[in-house]
Amino acid sequence: MVDAIEIGQNYKIALVGPGQSGQEIKMGLSLKLRSKAAERVWGIARAVMGEDFINLVHHGRINGMEATPKDALTELTKTPNTQVAIYADTIARWEALREAGKIPEEGFVATGFSLGRLAACTITGIIDVEDGMSLVKARGEAFYIVKGWLAALIGVDPEVTNIILRDGEQKVGSSTIYRSMINTPQQIVVGGEASAREDAKAWLESYDLEEKSDYVWVAVSGPFHTPTMAPARTSYGKALRKSKIGEPVRGILIGNNGRILKRPEDIIQDLLDQTTVTENFDAIGRTLYRLGVNTMICLSAKTAEANMLAQIAKAEGHQGIRTEILNLYSGDENPTFIAYQWKIAS
Repeated sequence: MVDAIEIGQNYKIALVGPGQSGQEIKMGLSLKLRSKAAERVWGIARAVMGEDFINLVHHGRINGMEATPKDALTELTKTPNTQVAIYADTIARWEALREAGKIPEEGFVATGFSLGRLAACTITGIIDVEDGMSLVKARGEAFYIVKGWLAALIGVDPEVTNIILRDGEQKVGSSTIYRSMINTPQQIVVGGEASAREDAKAWLESYDLEEKSDYVWVAVSGPFHTPTMAPARTSYGKALRKSKIGEPVRGILIGNNGRILKRPEDIIQDLLDQTTVTENFDAIGRTLYRLGVNTMICLSAKTAEANMLAQIAKAEGHQGIRTEILNLYSGDENPTFIAYQWKIAS
């Protein structure tokens, strides 16, 4: 196990992989067209998923045929497609940063929100891109087995969130609602089986919580990170144990609840537990700050992870600023966006 004091002295940068729900048609296309490194990553995605997958993600076509934007996004939001698309986009951004000379090869920690931790495993050299892409495909297929929902409670009265935090699950009528994620001190996510959605809505409304203003339904197809996902855990576990997972060869991996992971068996357990155990990004963020990390590079075109890190920073007594990391490619006059950076103010 790596000593925390050593990390605090030498590791100031964190690379953060995003979770599911930030998918959109044409994601990563602009960077792919300008960065050879990003293009290579999407080529691996094509080899694993097929040409129709690339046509869907980058051109909004379904089975090679033109589709409406709504139908294309619905197809992309299916978990097997979403997870590979987000993983490929994340790794493409990482490789573009390396290609542009904007990130050190050492001296960083890597972590991720849910699916993003598999990207962090690739960034730290625990699993290569090809094997990672195949593992994410298996993960997406396994997670698609169980149908359900997630709802994010945003800025809700502490009385409600404390109930969820304390118990981890809540019986409502004939349904069970589970705590899924602890994103920040102000955002808790709950989930359950598809049949429990109406009970969940009634339960939330019993606390005078209103849809959209107090809670939102997350753009996923299953109750991720809850015990309901047990069937997916079995299927995903088989794929995990067949994968070539080693120790980090560069950087340090931070797992769920802010644990520093080095041994392959601990890394596999962390990735497997994601299926059915509450995902605690709040604890991950607090660990980063307490280890002395002051710069977080969020490998996504979305701001969700950077915003969550800002909320966690505030709870830890820090202030900071979010900026864009840009680069010029192929003689273009306009810089190309690569990633968001969240940096603590000195």
